[in-house]
Amino acid sequence: MYGAVAVAVPRRVIRLAERLVLVGYENAEELEPSEWYVNAVRAEGAVLALAGVVGLLAERRGEEPPEEDEPE
Repeated sequence: MYGAVAVAVPRRVIRLAERLVLVGYENAEELEPSEWYVNAVRAEGAVLALAGVVGLLAERRGEEPPEEDEPE
């Protein structure tokens, strides 16, 4: 879920992280992330979303019933 959100709205994810990490700092809301950082958050989200899809597919493959051998 995080991966899809980070890909769709990386600046909002960064703002949320700023609020959590910079609690107690003065003027934290005036900080502006660099464009490379926004792109890095977006890439991280894409990798996490892809990993989630791959994990889901791998789990589904493991749930398939085993094939029965034909009697000889």
